[in-house]
This record gives sequence, structure tokens and C-alpha cells, in this order.
Amino acid sequence: MKAGDKAFELIKKWEGCKLTAYQDQAGVWTIGYGSTGEGIAKGVTWTQEQAEAAMATHVAAMAKALSKALVGPTTQCQFDAFLSLGYNIGYYALITSTAFKQHNKGLFKDAAIAMTWWNKITKNGVKVYNAGLNNRRLAEKEVYLTR
Repeated sequence: MKAGDKAFELIKKWEGCKLTAYQDQAGVWTIGYGSTGEGIAKGVTWTQEQAEAAMATHVAAMAKALSKALVGPTTQCQFDAFLSLGYNIGYYALITSTAFKQHNKGLFKDAAIAMTWWNKITKNGVKVYNAGLNNRRLAEKEVYLTR
């Protein structure tokens, strides 16, 4: 499967786009649509084109890996919701999550509920509830349950 419009809509809405590197709520240097990692630090700036390209590359890689990990039927909306979740929490966290395991068992309502559990950030080594993440997870759950 490939990313659909809903995946990009969710990612763009909830990540937002900042063309100058900043520290996110957990203190991680971030730029563009939530890009992190090597080369992203204080003072780094991107163009809009760089932000779009980085997101597209990340989403395409996530979609390819996710397609291999899914078993059984998956709607485009379910796939897009998982892409948004995985973009935010990382591929390994996604495929080892209860939400993903429940989905692969065909327990779609349970999977949707479990998606909402990813509503915390780690601050000073402690998991802390985050209202923004909670709202994102509710939006992803809504897309996931759309037929």
C-alpha cells in the first residue's frame, strides 16, 4: 500500500511545519514536518521544498515497511492512520504497539482504542500526558475507524 491523502493531512496538521530548527516539547531538535536526527540542530534552516521532500521520503519509507508488516485486510484509512502514528512515534514503536498487534488480529475497535494510549511525552525521564498528542491520537483514531 501507499500513503493516501489522509496520511499527509494528519501529518501536516499535527506536526506543523517550521523551517528553522527548534526544540520540541521533549527537547529534541526538530525541523520541517517533525524531522529529527543527524544534522538537525540549533541554527539549521530549511526551505519549504526541503521540508516537503523530507516528509515525503520518510512517509514513503514508512509505507513500504508498514505494508510488509501488516497481515490481513487493511483499509486505506487504517493504513493512513498508522502512517501518521508511526511518523510520530517511530516505526519500531508502531509495529510493537498493542494497536498494531490488535489490528493484525482483526480487532479493529481495540486497535483504535490502543492508538489513543500514545498521548504522552518523555520529560526528564518521566512519561507525561500531553493534550496535543491526545488530540492527535483522537484524530488518528477517527481516521482509522472511517470506512
